[in-house]
Amino acid sequence: MYPEGVNENWSQDQDSNFVQQDVEVRAGPRQDLMMKLYSTQTFLRVVLNVAHNALYGPSGRMSFDPTSFKEVAHHALTHKEILEGWRKLLTPELAWSDDEYPSTDLNIARVRAKYYGGLYMMLRPYLKLASHTLEFPPPPPGTTGATQNNSPSPYGNAASNRNVQMVDLSEDQHKIIKIACQCINAAIRSTIAFDRVGEEPGSQYQYFQPTRKKRLIVTNIF
Repeated sequence: MYPEGVNENWSQDQDSNFVQQDVEVRAGPRQDLMMKLYSTQTFLRVVLNVAHNALYGPSGRMSFDPTSFKEVAHHALTHKEILEGWRKLLTPELAWSDDEYPSTDLNIARVRAKYYGGLYMMLRPYLKLASHTLEFPPPPPGTTGATQNNSPSPYGNAASNRNVQMVDLSEDQHKIIKIACQCINAAIRSTIAFDRVGEEPGSQYQYFQPTRKKRLIVTNIF
């Protein structure tokens, strides 16, 4: 029911045309994609909320010792496996490869950014473990730092002038550092996920350089 007077000038032909347009929108391929995006983001939000509450919520609700980095890291991997399971179930329209360019579609970029942001959140305990807790073995006696000049750095000469101490790492240390690097890469990918939004799908893209011609304004996506 409409309030009195609101619909008095709405003809039957207008009503029929509106219904027909509404049916076409609801049944169109774009609408199907929107529904898939909406449902997959809703489920992803649940996965991320559960992981965040488990890893960073009040300590009294945790089923593990939050002061034990090993236990936290173990639970982080458990939630990562759930997140990867979500990604494997994506339909072909939403699936993507880590090495492909950011999407030009706002909603698809949003899904990818949320995924990479969640992955960073889940693996952050490993980054903390590698940065503050991991004890590296001392270098062999009598050795000095070897200057690493063989590999050119894409970010200038800062990395090429450092003295690097070469040490032998254990298998567990290698694993921790590998996952910490995945955490850093996820943070980077979540940052550049919106770089191409609004551009043509076949447009050129150089990493870390947004190609938008104007500021991206995002309100309510759905």
